[in-house]
Amino acid sequence: MRIIALTLVGVVVGAYGCNRSGSQHLTPEQARQLRAAHDATVASCERLLGRPLTNEEKGCIHDEFKDGELVGSVAPPLSDTLKARQAHLLNQSPSTSPAADSAAMSKYSYVACDGGPHLLLPAALAGAWSGAPSPAAVLNPASDYGRACAAAAHAQMAAIPVGNGSALVFDNPPMSAWGTSSDGLVEVYYLKSWTDADLDALITRATAALPTASLKDSGNVFALTQPDAFLLFAGDTPTNSAYGVARVRIASGTYHVLVGTYSGKGGSITIYRLKPAKK
Repeated sequence: MRIIALTLVGVVVGAYGCNRSGSQHLTPEQARQLRAAHDATVASCERLLGRPLTNEEKGCIHDEFKDGELVGSVAPPLSDTLKARQAHLLNQSPSTSPAADSAAMSKYSYVACDGGPHLLLPAALAGAWSGAPSPAAVLNPASDYGRACAAAAHAQMAAIPVGNGSALVFDNPPMSAWGTSSDGLVEVYYLKSWTDADLDALITRATAALPTASLKDSGNVFALTQPDAFLLFAGDTPTNSAYGVARVRIASGTYHVLVGTYSGKGGSITIYRLKPAKK
């Protein structure tokens, strides 16, 4: 398994934890940007570690304006903890990946990563999405990856502007996949939990248990000016992927995003079904 590395830069550390620099004279907009940068960095660190940060660890995240530019860094002991977690993930065998571990995962196309949001990106907008092109971009709230983390910070699924259109962001699913419903509609599966390796069977049960008429309209619209979309880790791009990209076969057009959750035999899945606006 591979993980995008975080840029970890040491700052002055006191005897009982991390110290922050002295107060700055900030405009209200700069103060808002600093808060957003801090929150995005906390979210990225928590996704990598798979747990909430302690208050002491949050104090190790340092953001400031330097020469008019917003910069951030992570200090010990949090930086040491993150490095140890990265080393653990990088040393894992590929066979430990759930997407590579099951023979009963051939009916649907699956996407898994080491943590972070997934993205449903219209193929026409592929060139407008940069993901996290450098280690520093992971901690940059203005990067596409940082924007994806912020968009899904308070919702399991949200829309995010990309180029002259938008994509759908899914907040940190253990695994995602895509397929079609019994009435032929394309749908994305947010696999929340499962009790055995037969994920194909779990998805088949889930989609059969949720007919289109039973789903709720999420209020989001997914528009494609050209056919097809990509399902991928939000830090990747369709042409430069650490975790693999699933091509979603779907006609161009405008779709309402319907949603429903199945919890039953084998696990729990949220289904996002794309219903044509004119259908």
